Amino acid sequence: MARRIFYRKNGNINVIMPYLTYTINENVSDNLNIKNKDSLEKFISRIEDLNYKNRAIFVAESKKIIDQLTNKFMTLSQKISSGEEHIIRDIIFKLTQTLNESYLCDISKNNEKIRIDFKKDLENEIDRKLFNDFHKDVFDPSHFDVSVNKFKVEFLDKIKTFIICANTDKKIIDTVCIFHKELSNYLLPWKMVDKFDDRKKKIVKIKKFLIDQSIKESLKDPEIQKKPNNFKRSYYPENVQKIYEGTKVLYEWWNSISEKFRPKKFIIISDNPFPNLSKTHKNNHQTKDIYQEHLFGDQKNGEFMAQVDFLDKNDLPKNQWWKHKRHFAFGNNLSLLIWSEFGIEFVNEKDSSKLNSKNQFIIANDEKNEHRKEILAIIKNLDI
Repeated sequence: MARRIFYRKNGNINVIMPYLTYTINENVSDNLNIKNKDSLEKFISRIEDLNYKNRAIFVAESKKIIDQLTNKFMTLSQKISSGEEHIIRDIIFKLTQTLNESYLCDISKNNEKIRIDFKKDLENEIDRKLFNDFHKDVFDPSHFDVSVNKFKVEFLDKIKTFIICANTDKKIIDTVCIFHKELSNYLLPWKMVDKFDDRKKKIVKIKKFLIDQSIKESLKDPEIQKKPNNFKRSYYPENVQKIYEGTKVLYEWWNSISEKFRPKKFIIISDNPFPNLSKTHKNNHQTKDIYQEHLFGDQKNGEFMAQVDFLDKNDLPKNQWWKHKRHFAFGNNLSLLIWSEFGIEFVNEKDSSKLNSKNQFIIANDEKNEHRKEILAIIKNLDI
């Protein structure tokens, strides 16, 4: 009864969120008998259902758990003298098989404190509500009571647990990429200014980009991104705030992962703010700098650096590729892909303790999903 390895045969990890983190009491195998077996059989059935959707992580608090199950199985196999012992042996085998089919978080190797949702003994059961919480396909803010803190604990921290599992022996997940097309345009500071047009022989309004100053300075100017005759006021502060708050949540979460397991790269990928210029043009470099400074602050020189990157049209596999690309991608092989309806703008800009109530988080791990295929292609093309 060898432990299940973390990689699948094709070398990729296929996983769906959120995960139930569970463990079992060390003395389960010793005290299991024909009278209390029903509770364990029901538990096995629940975990099998979660394993089918790849939503269960077995947290091995001690090596004794598997050793005791194995020893009990071998002992019963050698001396079965009754029908009852045969039944108990089969249950132990089924339990071990079920544990092997869950993702493994071996605390003895990673020495991390992992939140455990359920610890099985021979009496307690996974109730229907707890089971349903981890069997959902779509997660909206109501699932987290519209609370950013609850979202961090019940969603992001579970992703952290998965990353720790994946990166315990080798860094399988070494990138976090946020795809959000509109980010570059929302953050770009420009204003309409007067300029004399020699050809028309009159003063006209032109757009002037202010990429030689910080976004903090641009926020002080009420004319930034204010279009004449169309907008009564500028929506620039609101747009900046929405992006900043969502980025802050994810950036702080990424930094909270211990260095041993943390993905090396945290990258926000957006549209080229100057589409007529290559992304290597100095204007785009300046723009990246002001974006990164505002979103991530002064980062110390080190191995782990957050970045902003832009996509050229030449980077895109086909027209309309950007449509609906608001995804959080984990790992170059997309070990996990989450679609956020509002992308990085998932925090309420008027109250940073609340989620955007209209947002949804949907797992996009179906290999036939077109968004998944296209994002995988662009990540490989950019050599992220």
